[in-house]
Amino acid sequence: MHWNRAQYGKINSIISDLERRLNLIQSLLTGSREWATERDIRQSLNEARVRKELYWKQRARVSWLKKGDKCTKFFFLSATMKGRRNAIESILNKDNLWVTSRELIRNEFMEFFKGIFTRMDSGYNLNCNYLIKDRISEGDQAELIRYPDDEEIKCTLFTMGNNKAPGPDGRNIQDNNVIAQEIIHSFNKKNGKEGMFAIKIDLMKAYDRLSWSFIDHVLSCFGAPSDLRRWISQCITTTTLSVCLNGGPCGKITPSCGLRQGDSLSPYLFIWAAEILSRLLEEAQQKKIINGIRLNKGCLIISHIFFADDLILVGKAKLEEVKEYWDCLEKFVLGRARKSINLRRRFSSPRTLPIA
Repeated sequence: MHWNRAQYGKINSIISDLERRLNLIQSLLTGSREWATERDIRQSLNEARVRKELYWKQRARVSWLKKGDKCTKFFFLSATMKGRRNAIESILNKDNLWVTSRELIRNEFMEFFKGIFTRMDSGYNLNCNYLIKDRISEGDQAELIRYPDDEEIKCTLFTMGNNKAPGPDGRNIQDNNVIAQEIIHSFNKKNGKEGMFAIKIDLMKAYDRLSWSFIDHVLSCFGAPSDLRRWISQCITTTTLSVCLNGGPCGKITPSCGLRQGDSLSPYLFIWAAEILSRLLEEAQQKKIINGIRLNKGCLIISHIFFADDLILVGKAKLEEVKEYWDCLEKFVLGRARKSINLRRRFSSPRTLPIA
C-alpha cells in the first residue's frame, strides 16, 4: 500500500483533481475553451480510472466479477479481506523456527530467492560438440547478425497474432497431447509379457536455474556467430530482480544463473538448451542402450516427448533401461549446473511390476 502510494500517488485524490479541472474547462464558453488541454485531462482521467479499477480487481480477485463492473461496497470489502488473508505475518525459517519480525521475514525471503538465482558449480562440464552434427551454415550465420530493415520488422509484426507469441510454423500445440494420449491408450491395450512405462518429468525451476555458461556453450556448438552470442550474453547476464513482499519491494537480487520469465528471448534459449537432452536420448536410442516404444508395427520409435519444461519418457519396463534414461537426465542436469528434476506421474502397461 505504502509503495503503491509512493509510486503512483493517492489515486482517489488524483481522480478528484482531474474531474474538478475538467468540469472547470467545460464550464467555459466554447470560444474560450482550450481543446488540447481538455483532451489531455480526459486522457489522464481515463488512465487514472483504469488504474484504480485494475488495482482493486487485483486486490479483490473475485473470479466471477466481469471486466468493466463498477466499484461497489462488496468489491472493496472483498479486496480488503483478500489483502488481510494474503499478508505474510510469520514464516517458518530453515532452522524450523517461526519468525514474526518484519525484518527477519524480509531476510528469509531474500535468502530464499538468492539461493534460487545463485549458480552452484557441479564440477561437471558436458561437452555437447559430439551431439550436434547439423551446425548453422555460414549463410544463416550472416543472416542472424544482420540488422533487419523497417519493412522486415513491419511484415513480421503485422503477421503475428494479437494475443500470442510467435511459434514454429506448421506445428500445433495439441500435437504432443494427442501423441501422449495414444501412448497411454496403447498401454491399456497391451497384453504381452513385456511391459512398458511412461514417466512425466517436470524440470522444475528450469528457467531460474539454467546456467549461463551452458547456454553459451550450446550456442557455440550449434555454430551461432560470436556477435550473436555476445548480444545474448549481455541480455541475460545484466539482470536485476526485485522481490515484492506484502505489497511492496523488500530488496534487489543480482542473479548469476537463469532466464527471465516473460522475456520473449527466454523460451528460445531454453529450447536450445533442452535440445541437448533430446540429443542425449536420441544417441542412447541409436546405440540400442534405450529402446523406446512403437505404437504399432512400422511406426517410428518414440523415446521422449518434450513441451517447454515438461518431459515424458517412454520405454520398455526394464530396470536397465530405466537406469539408462536416468543417466541421460543426470548428464543434462549436471551439465547445466543445477539439479532440478521432479518426477510428476508414472504410468505402466498392465501386469508391469513396479520399479523402485
